[in-house]
Amino acid sequence: MVHLNQLYQSFIFEGYYSEIFGGTSNLIRNISSFIVIATKGILMAISPTTSASELQQELERLKKLYHRHCLFSNNPPVSNLKFEFQENGNLQTSATFKDTHQGYDERVHGGLIAAIIDASMTQCLMGHSIIAYTVELSVRYLEPITLHKVTTFETVITSENKGQIFTLKCLVKQDSQTKAKGIAKFFGIFAELINR
Repeated sequence: MVHLNQLYQSFIFEGYYSEIFGGTSNLIRNISSFIVIATKGILMAISPTTSASELQQELERLKKLYHRHCLFSNNPPVSNLKFEFQENGNLQTSATFKDTHQGYDERVHGGLIAAIIDASMTQCLMGHSIIAYTVELSVRYLEPITLHKVTTFETVITSENKGQIFTLKCLVKQDSQTKAKGIAKFFGIFAELINR
């Protein structure tokens, strides 16, 4: 465990040091709620004390500010798509695909799966107060994803670099079996640091 004061001197907020101390007390309060851990030589700021409902509220708040016209918010290609945070801070999305979601017969279109992976990663970051854009997305399709079955997308933030490059992983499952894996990098910033 790394003490918060070391966070201010670390590379996570490099370049934001003066903004943090010159910012509002609300900003300092938000950042001070983070616990910093060292994983494989990378410092990560996470907030394990934040509940699933608080993450969900933050997601909804940032969607209203920055994501008002998103396809997945206004006219989702899958009507029953739900983005919900779990108590461990990960985002879970579930959907049941219909005949209109096919690529090859009886199989969900791979492009739709990739789009949902991307959307779930963006929403996961927003719940953690990060506004970010996709830089790179790789999807490995392991088995066909079939129609008319509940499909879950489990998304987790796996690392960050200098508080700007975030790596996420998403597992796509049917009947508890992994059917596809997505890994992506996002370029972003903590929402509290954006001058609006």
